[in-house]
Parts: sequence; C-alpha cells; structure tokens
Amino acid sequence: RVVTPPGPAPRKRAKPLPRMPPESHRWRVRQGRSDTGSHGAVLTGWMTQIEARLFAGKVGGYVETWDEFVTLWRTLYPLAPKRR
Repeated sequence: RVVTPPGPAPRKRAKPLPRMPPESHRWRVRQGRSDTGSHGAVLTGWMTQIEARLFAGKVGGYVETWDEFVTLWRTLYPLAPKRR
C-alpha cells in the first residue's frame, strides 16, 4: 500500500529562503540577459549595486536584486496554502 501525504509534491513544497544579505549588499550578477526570460548561472555572491553593475558590464551578465531572487524562489518553492 502506498501512502501519499496531502499537499503538493515534495519538490514543490516551500523551502525557507536563504538568509537575507545586509541592505547594502542585495544585488548579484547572473550570466546572460534578463530580457530573454531564462535565468543564467549565478556568477557572484551578494554585493553592492555599483559593484554588481560594474561586474555585469565586464562579463556581459545582468544584475539581479534580492526581491527578484525572492520572486523566482517562490515560483519554484511556493508557500503552503494557509489552513482555515
């Protein structure tokens, strides 16, 4: 007998967000271009906005903000629905 737990499949269950970086370091660089809709590999850790923009210009990548990261994270790992 196979018992299936209620709710979404295990890979779709919510995962806690990684620890939020300090407010001054909430930008990072990804490979590729943001306008294509595909998300390239992460090239850096969280850094200041100016550092991220300079590095993105050198490597032809794009800057991702912490808020954009959180939005993408929650599309991959949505929060569980609230129970009433």
